Amino acid sequence: MKLKFSFLIISLFFLIFLSSVARVSAFTTNFPHGLTRIDDEKVSEGYVLYTPIQGVKGDDNVYKTLLINNNGETVHEWSLDYKPGLYSFLLDNGNLLVGGATEELKNPPTGGGGGIIQEFNWEGDLVWEYRNEYLHHDFDKMPNGNILAILWKPMSAENQKKVRGGIVGTENEGQIWADTLIEIDYKTKEIIWEVKVEDLLDVDDYELESFVTRKSFTHVNSIDYLPQENTFLSNEAVLISIRQLNMIAVIDKKNKKLEWAWGKDKISKQHNVTLLENNNILLFDNGVHGTSNKGGFYIPGSRVIELDPKTLEVVWEYSGDGLGGIHFFSALMGGAQRLENGNTLITESMTGRIFEVTRDKELVWEYVNPYYEQDNNFVFKAIKYSPESINIQKLSYPDGKYSFKSKFQELGTKVATIEIVFFLSVLVFILSVSLLNLQSDKIIIVIKYLRKLINKR
Repeated sequence: MKLKFSFLIISLFFLIFLSSVARVSAFTTNFPHGLTRIDDEKVSEGYVLYTPIQGVKGDDNVYKTLLINNNGETVHEWSLDYKPGLYSFLLDNGNLLVGGATEELKNPPTGGGGGIIQEFNWEGDLVWEYRNEYLHHDFDKMPNGNILAILWKPMSAENQKKVRGGIVGTENEGQIWADTLIEIDYKTKEIIWEVKVEDLLDVDDYELESFVTRKSFTHVNSIDYLPQENTFLSNEAVLISIRQLNMIAVIDKKNKKLEWAWGKDKISKQHNVTLLENNNILLFDNGVHGTSNKGGFYIPGSRVIELDPKTLEVVWEYSGDGLGGIHFFSALMGGAQRLENGNTLITESMTGRIFEVTRDKELVWEYVNPYYEQDNNFVFKAIKYSPESINIQKLSYPDGKYSFKSKFQELGTKVATIEIVFFLSVLVFILSVSLLNLQSDKIIIVIKYLRKLINKR
């Protein structure tokens, strides 16, 4: 009898523990993370590279860049020397080029701080780095091996006086900053080309929105190298996103002139502008102050758009499936990449959500960054690589095909966790009461109470 009583006490303790786990699971998986959806027939083959901004808080508790397959399994990783500033991408030789946040600049005008660009080989060894405390946001590798990058720089005193709009008195220690685009010689690490963005613009022609600060006039957050004989001009060019002015622009690199610009009253606080192979432009439009009128009022909602730069026509757009795109919104950051099969990989940065949609806007793959710092699982932008561009022999799990794991996750983490915990609890309880010969009506009462306890939020 003592043995039976002891078993009952142990089983009741186990039930209480499981019910607690179920309540925690119900809370933390209201927003499922990891792989949440996959259509094995329509998703593009390949591997997704992403860098959790808040770090991967595993056993070694360090910042990392991760490469995952279509099942959401990590197949390779790089440990980083600094907090991400803000993302990484792979070079043709398989090395990783990553921005780091050194935090040497104590009072930057905006977020997106960098300070260092580093290159690691596949094994994680540091092979190159460039330091400049004014580096921020984005950078690009040129065919000649050099690096295009963005620096914060205070505007000239003359241009600062011309800046209109913004919230009065919100300058950065009395200064308004802008951006300088630079080319870094890979071998010497010298700046061999530069242009101040403010010098490309007539400052009098622009006015900051009433709700933004006056810390920065331009806030360039994306840079993309365009080779000679591109769709805009015969010279080399640079495609950039100017966040504060809601504008994307093409700069003649040789003559340091503004060649083309678009965006006023069309986009809002955009990111990640790139030129596609069909000579259209793909970009992430954050839509901070709304881009579509719904029932007489504006609802903030992000979208990814493909723009024909010659006709200025939006030829493709993805804005989610909710009212005004409310199911798809990131006020900060954001990424978009056109894939080889025509699908588009999108990064909804502030939710840590990376997903792939078809040309017909069907969601065929979704992954949510599972690494949180408090409630923050930000990802600046993710990039997908085809199997041909990755050294598969060096991957931990080269198989990127559909698996039972992905099918299980598709069912929904919250429901699956709660139901499994419940039935395990019932199984243990039935075993307990069978040893003590309790009456069936009492068993039913206890089971109903247990289920109520588990489902309680």
